[in-house]
Amino acid sequence: MGEALMAGENVKLTAFGSLQVRSRAERLGRNPRTGTEHRISPRQTVVFTPSAQLREALNHAEPAPSAGQVRQRA
Repeated sequence: MGEALMAGENVKLTAFGSLQVRSRAERLGRNPRTGTEHRISPRQTVVFTPSAQLREALNHAEPAPSAGQVRQRA
């Protein structure tokens, strides 16, 4: 998969989703603590898009407990 992405190809995983490489433009970033601005260089990044089957399964799955909740045993 890594070699295909490095070659700029899309990778499709049936019933799971697809991975594709996208270019990010140069932009101005800001340090939230100090407020100083700095340049973020242009780069390539991998983007995951879930399949319709995965989205449907997640929408019908029972929600997982959050970190603050504890499951009770029967």
